[in-house]
Amino acid sequence: MSNDMPALTDQEVLRHAQDLLEEHLPLHAEGYKCTTDDLFKVLLGVATTKGTLEAVCADLVGTPDPHPIRG
Repeated sequence: MSNDMPALTDQEVLRHAQDLLEEHLPLHAEGYKCTTDDLFKVLLGVATTKGTLEAVCADLVGTPDPHPIRG
């Protein structure tokens, strides 16, 4: 019996999760340090790792410091 279901990559799962969040969670940031995309990536990072904002910002390349995210 073959499995014809395509496998999702980590990046595809992240993109689908972020798309759903963007539809239902009205976050917006267009600053010079923090964008809306940054907010959602950090939010998903904290939720999936059960980590802290500081830890997720340190691990994600190109993510602003936690202070602008909080603002």
